Amino acid sequence: LVRTAQDEMGTKSVNYIGLIAPMIAATKTLQTENEALKAELAHLQSAQTDLLEKVNGIALHTGYGQKRAGFDPWMLMALFVMAAATTVVFVARKNKA
Repeated sequence: LVRTAQDEMGTKSVNYIGLIAPMIAATKTLQTENEALKAELAHLQSAQTDLLEKVNGIALHTGYGQKRAGFDPWMLMALFVMAAATTVVFVARKNKA
């Protein structure tokens, strides 16, 4: 498709008419690949939807994820015990010195 002239500069020219057939073939190949990828994407999206429905069904059945996060009283008591223990250690060390 590229022709080099027999002149002193070696001028090159392109046969653009000859490019038409390979470009059409490449376009057909790309179109086929594009359609295959679209079909695969649709399949994956369908599988994802089915999986999410199953997970949501399990969550509703088991109650998983239904309880809201909260602050239990034992957490508050544990916090006070740790603060008191830290204070006792700090005061004991200060009295020693």
